[in-house]
Amino acid sequence: MKPLPCPDLDSCPLLVVVASCHNGAESLPGLVGCLRAQEYPSSRYRFIALIDNCSDRSLDVARSLGVEVYERNNPQKLGKGFALNDLLEKKLQDGKFDGLVLLDIDARFDSRFLLTAAHRLLRGDSIIQGSSRAKNASESGLKWVGDIILGLLKVHQIGRSHLGLPPLLIGSHGICISYGSLSRLDWKIDTGQTADDLELSLRAFLKGISMVYVPDLVVWSEVPEDFRSIRRQRRRWTCNSLRMAPQYFHRLFLAIFSAPWRAADLLFVVLLGPSFSNLLLVLTLTSAAMGFWALLNPAVTIWFFLFFVLWILDFAYFIAAFAVLKEKITFRRLLVFLRYLGVRGMALAESIFLVGSKNWWPTKHYGDGPENFIPGQEQGD
Repeated sequence: MKPLPCPDLDSCPLLVVVASCHNGAESLPGLVGCLRAQEYPSSRYRFIALIDNCSDRSLDVARSLGVEVYERNNPQKLGKGFALNDLLEKKLQDGKFDGLVLLDIDARFDSRFLLTAAHRLLRGDSIIQGSSRAKNASESGLKWVGDIILGLLKVHQIGRSHLGLPPLLIGSHGICISYGSLSRLDWKIDTGQTADDLELSLRAFLKGISMVYVPDLVVWSEVPEDFRSIRRQRRRWTCNSLRMAPQYFHRLFLAIFSAPWRAADLLFVVLLGPSFSNLLLVLTLTSAAMGFWALLNPAVTIWFFLFFVLWILDFAYFIAAFAVLKEKITFRRLLVFLRYLGVRGMALAESIFLVGSKNWWPTKHYGDGPENFIPGQEQGD
């Protein structure tokens, strides 16, 4: 067993682990199994299954597993951010603990996960973002694309860390927030915009709360298994990003005068969304439009050249990242990736028209499947 990150049992950070569950009955047993296999003292962490507007057997499964449950039914306020805020306000705000660990219901992690999170809290980190990997990425081309995207994010986050930039909090897979940070955030993950992870990063920056990326805090998660699920998920993500723009643009713009490098970085994220695909698609369409316009008006040629250079640089970024990941691009994989970009483009176009929609498009979780996924023993590891 790895040594505890504290001199004695009583001094180990007291953690509250929360997993948001919306119709995730099939995923609950695997998550609870990971928690019960932790090398961290069981008396120093508390697990709460947040059963949010579920219509399946999630509540019964959670109770049968003997875990603490917080049930919420509010169809007027759908989304993980609303659910987490409700839990914080009604159950945790007056409690005593050192750190809040946020997980998705499909999260899987090794036995040292809580040890790693506790160690970072003892170092004084305020908000900790873990890294993500896909379960059984070799099962299909789409799962390979999902794993590649997670790999690109990891390379990107490490690069940001070297530049002194905070991580982009994409997904609540493995986020740990200190008690003091929760207080400074007014015990709210978001302000009702449904973009809980992105808004958390923006609010933390504006309140001067530091964030760190910890590659060793690894969570394995599900990736969509079909193009329809991908489109719905990416549409939700892009709508969330677009909703952030009018609320945070002016505050981030003003922050440029006090913290120009970081404020400009987050402003760029708000405008284009935390997505490699969105940026590539926007640059591709803009370059094509500028090229056509330049044929009609030679004065626009300089702008076409500028956007074309940006497109080349973005494409080179992808090639470099694939090289770092040591991934080979076969013709079949290239076709799947191009189809993925097409679906991503559809989601981007839909989000522009649906940004004001009150609908919520949750990602369906399928559980671990017959292989009984074990972190560290996934295919290709």
